[in-house]
Amino acid sequence: MVVIGLNQLKNVTNIEVFNNTPLFKTLGFTIVEWGVDFVDLQIRHGNPYHAGSFGKNTAVGINGAVVTAALESALGISGFIGFGCTPSGVVALDIKMMQIIRGQFSHVKARIDRKTRTMIFASAHLYSERGGLCATASGIVAKG
Repeated sequence: MVVIGLNQLKNVTNIEVFNNTPLFKTLGFTIVEWGVDFVDLQIRHGNPYHAGSFGKNTAVGINGAVVTAALESALGISGFIGFGCTPSGVVALDIKMMQIIRGQFSHVKARIDRKTRTMIFASAHLYSERGGLCATASGIVAKG
């Protein structure tokens, strides 16, 4: 989950709060669009932290840990928004990786599927720059 200070959570109306976190800056994540039930997160490639095959072969694609962080972040932020920008966190996460992710960028699109008073069930899809589906995730976000 993306960690930001409680003072920043009170009136989150600007995606720059997330885009300026150390995690997003280090991993090259940028939220490019969000709404009441969705998040669109871009991953800029070419980052040395993204190297697949434990950094031995950079042509392979981005590392699964980076993919996991992007999917979990998008799910968590969609839940956070869904709860009216109140503290929350991902408590369950299921990821399926289907192909290697290459290119200059990729996008994670997360959406709220169902909401209860204390939980949000969300899904996310990671697409390559060519639009191919590379990974999917589903998760539960619990209200804090």
